[in-house]
Amino acid sequence: KIEITMLFTRASFAIVLLASSASLTRSQAQTQTCIPSSDVFFLHWVDNCSYTEFLERLHDEMLKETPDCSHSATVELELLLGVSAAEAEVLITNECQNKLDAQLTMSWKDVTQKAANGEPIFDQIYFNGGGIWNEQYQTSVENRVPYIPGEPSHVLAYDASRVDDVYESYAEEMKIEFPDGVVKNFDNCPLRAAMCCWVSDRQANDNNGN
Repeated sequence: KIEITMLFTRASFAIVLLASSASLTRSQAQTQTCIPSSDVFFLHWVDNCSYTEFLERLHDEMLKETPDCSHSATVELELLLGVSAAEAEVLITNECQNKLDAQLTMSWKDVTQKAANGEPIFDQIYFNGGGIWNEQYQTSVENRVPYIPGEPSHVLAYDASRVDDVYESYAEEMKIEFPDGVVKNFDNCPLRAAMCCWVSDRQANDNNGN
């Protein structure tokens, strides 16, 4: 029997294969497999976890550790797991999905936190193209209120600093809930993907067009 454990790290994770003696003894596994069943090895990747990707990474591991192996990564996985190729695919696919489902997920309402602070439709207005994050252009004019000499106002890096906080503290390591439950613009979106477009530059003097 093979126990498969997935360990999540920063924006990547590892699958550790551990062979036990429930189905294959150590000597049996070592005579059948190219990678010793007693070994523990990590397969790291950043992209989606899938059976195909797993086999490709196992193949790379075999080339590195056992270049003289006479059989494929598919056969090696069958021998390690003691199951058929079809069963191995189901097992790996299920483990990938289980670990994805188990990842911590941030509620969309916690992204801007505006609803909790008295602005319940802030997100909806923002994605409609309005609100202070879209419309309050950075300025240094002296007749603005409040005016601080030598300091610009409506600086997006300050006004929307929460976005950077979420990115560095959550988005790089956690899932974020799809906003369709909060923002109607994302209703009925089967692809669950979105792209932002800017028609003008919100910040001054950064020359990046957004």
